[in-house]
Amino acid sequence: MALKEVSNIINNKSVSGNKGKAKGKGKNKSRARKVTTSPENDPAASTTANTPATVVDDSNNTLATSKEVEKKHVVTPEADEGSKSPIDNGDASAKDNLDTLTNVFGKISLVQVPSNVRKVYKIIRNCTGSIGGNGCGGAIYGELTVGSMQKVIDIMKDKLEFTAGSRFIDVGCGLAKPNMHVVQDPGVEFSYGIELNKERWFLGLHNLNHVLKAARDQKDEGGDGERIGHRCMLAHGDIVEAKIFDPFTHVYMFDIGFPPSLFDTLAKMFKRSKSKYLICYHSPRIMIDRYGFEIELICKEATSMHGSAEGHTCYFYKRLGCEDAANPSIDEIACDPLFSGALKIVQSGLDELADSVEEQFVEEMG
Repeated sequence: MALKEVSNIINNKSVSGNKGKAKGKGKNKSRARKVTTSPENDPAASTTANTPATVVDDSNNTLATSKEVEKKHVVTPEADEGSKSPIDNGDASAKDNLDTLTNVFGKISLVQVPSNVRKVYKIIRNCTGSIGGNGCGGAIYGELTVGSMQKVIDIMKDKLEFTAGSRFIDVGCGLAKPNMHVVQDPGVEFSYGIELNKERWFLGLHNLNHVLKAARDQKDEGGDGERIGHRCMLAHGDIVEAKIFDPFTHVYMFDIGFPPSLFDTLAKMFKRSKSKYLICYHSPRIMIDRYGFEIELICKEATSMHGSAEGHTCYFYKRLGCEDAANPSIDEIACDPLFSGALKIVQSGLDELADSVEEQFVEEMG
């Protein structure tokens, strides 16, 4: 797909597949069935032991439990990030309790999605739609549901020291939703995405451009949970051009479909780096035994993909031998030249960052 065709997607604000969902609405009567899961039946289950029976509406695959959560926004593998929720409609009680339902391999779990995260996903949907799956013609393109990505981030905050002082890189960032998500929660110091496919990177840049505009418009309004974060930069390039992952504390990659030669290179890069944590979608048998990553498994969690029933297990790793080592500050660690330009722009502040991204986007539009 040429950049001209991608520009048409942006200008028309349309993505193939969205029309089909609208046409099929209301044709079949809803049929409800009870679905229950237990840890014994689901090896991936971690928090479902006390989950109530769930009603699944076969006509649209939406979920509902007791009246206690009926008013909460529902996120499923088929959910639309821009769909209206009590929060979007100004329901004050919903704003105070941002629990979200997620369907992950048939189990139900409650996930809190902060208000500014919802705002960002709504902006992204208005820019590039709900692409998901095999978006933009690529052979492999992974896009987690909002709820699944939030769950991954919650685990990172709980077990991987993921804080506002962290620095996050997404290798193969696609449309950069994880990058813009972590800038909101936990509000990382530096979020960087690198994408080899130019069309995907361009769509991600379009998303970032509009998120930064929104951040600029409301930078003096609201509290921390309301304000849109901005410390994010995207690059069209090849990660193998870097020698190390520094200055990033957390390396994230949806690595389904990565070629073996790339894993070999990434393992060597990680070994040379001070990056403490690795989050990916391959098991220890692959990452440690086959490719020699010097890491240990902390935990794992099932996730759901946007736009399909597909799911993958996310693995959370920690570098070997760094149990008591604190994450160095940005001033105490080297920065690979591939990332230094983006870091400098992000550190310059919102206005200069927004101007730089918009200038780059306009230039690419031609």
